[in-house]
Amino acid sequence: LLLLESEPTQPAIAEIAGCGAASEQAGLTGVSAEGDALYLAVKRALATAGIDAEAVDFIVGHGAGTVKGDAAEMRAYSRIFPKLPPIVLHKWCFGHSLGASAAQSLILACEHLRSGELPPHPYFPEGHEAFGPRRLSRQRYALVASMGFGGNACAIVLQNTL
Repeated sequence: LLLLESEPTQPAIAEIAGCGAASEQAGLTGVSAEGDALYLAVKRALATAGIDAEAVDFIVGHGAGTVKGDAAEMRAYSRIFPKLPPIVLHKWCFGHSLGASAAQSLILACEHLRSGELPPHPYFPEGHEAFGPRRLSRQRYALVASMGFGGNACAIVLQNTL
């Protein structure tokens, strides 16, 4: 369950601090090799949140499991973050739920902000720059990224409110 309120009646786990979106047309799925739309969406989300890339404590990435898409996603992050924060990808657990994927990622990002823990990672071996610690030293900001058909991308910065 995901409840978005402009005036919450109960304490919120997190609030949307920033958001950004962009589109590109680079092929059938619309993903360029450098992940240009995702790059722009993340830059815009960080700008509207008023934070630098270094403030992001972890990323809940799109991670659809495609060779081209996953490589483009990692390139986009590498262009933004001088040192990649830990990255979490969830689709390997329950598959790609198409339009619901971004909402699932938001819910899971809220849980990670609350608990301060990230799940084990099947894609990156321990020691890979994207693996990162599984216990967060900070739980302030999460970046949630999503890519869609037709070259669409969006990013949301969640701020922990607990």
